[in-house]
Amino acid sequence: MKIVNQANVIKFIKEDIIHRFGIPESITADRGTVFTGEAVETFAKEYGIKLTHSTPYFAQISKRSSIGTTPFTLTYEHDVVLPMEVTVRSLRIAQQHNLTPAEYSQAMMQEIEELDKVRLAALDHLQVQKKAVARANNKRVRFRDFSERDLVWNAILPIGSKDSKYGKWSPT
Repeated sequence: MKIVNQANVIKFIKEDIIHRFGIPESITADRGTVFTGEAVETFAKEYGIKLTHSTPYFAQISKRSSIGTTPFTLTYEHDVVLPMEVTVRSLRIAQQHNLTPAEYSQAMMQEIEELDKVRLAALDHLQVQKKAVARANNKRVRFRDFSERDLVWNAILPIGSKDSKYGKWSPT
């Protein structure tokens, strides 16, 4: 898509998702105005598609993060080589062709050894992010202590009723 707007999103959903795979039960998207607009929401209702939006608290995985690497590197153990780099002969590719097989193997092994450190740093970073998300979510939690023989009320609402007090936990 050259221009991302609601009409193009609807066209994409129709042509590339519905026509290929059928009508999905739900689509999860970010909170961009393209996905939260009236036209897209009306389209989703007409087709019976449940539109859900991701939460604002999420781990950055789509680009280089504070750990300084990409998900591709963590998965495949070296940086991605773009087709343009091969065609244009980037410095990295040019240097790679000047290596002997032994030097190339040595360079690959060194890259793999360094990757273990990067993976551990990524794991630490992910744990820190999860703790931050937990802190943000726990701000709204009211902790209560219960002991044996305490009375606990169980609210049972009729099926089909929605109560704003219970939000998404209301029975449907």
